[in-house]
Amino acid sequence: MKTSPHRPTKALINLGAIRYNIQQMGAHIPKETLKWAVVKANAYGHGAVAVATAIQDDVDGFCVSNIDEAIELRQAGISKKILILGVSEIESIPLAQEFDVTLTVAGLEWIENLLAAQSDLAGLTVHLKIDSGMGRIGLEVLVRPNKPKLCSKTMVLLSRESLRTLLLQMKSQIPTLSNS
Repeated sequence: MKTSPHRPTKALINLGAIRYNIQQMGAHIPKETLKWAVVKANAYGHGAVAVATAIQDDVDGFCVSNIDEAIELRQAGISKKILILGVSEIESIPLAQEFDVTLTVAGLEWIENLLAAQSDLAGLTVHLKIDSGMGRIGLEVLVRPNKPKLCSKTMVLLSRESLRTLLLQMKSQIPTLSNS
């Protein structure tokens, strides 16, 4: 980006105010509710390491967009859980294991690639992203009934840490999960 000497712009980041806002939000939700701070894209321009360091005592974990952002936080001494929100390349699994980062599983194709790579999954934690009707990112639970064993076999191998989804479309039917 080209800087403009005729229109100087300055962003003053008040880390104390960010921390205060998180504490205020926390006061209005049940104590057992986990709080995760999304610090992807350099904390939206606020400085990921600076923000994470300032608020690490007020949150349960951090969300980033890729493995490089996660490693940056780890190398800065951030020890809280880190979740990569986007889909990671299979090649990043060793880094996720080394730096104790949770990857998002968002599709059967990713699982198929994982199995084909015959990766060592020891210590890998994953977050299952379920597509519940928005059609964006996530496992299509009911769309591929011909592959339940693939999904079941892989989910036994992986340490599932969490599950997330977006709200259903208004006219969608609610999918059901079963153990069969």
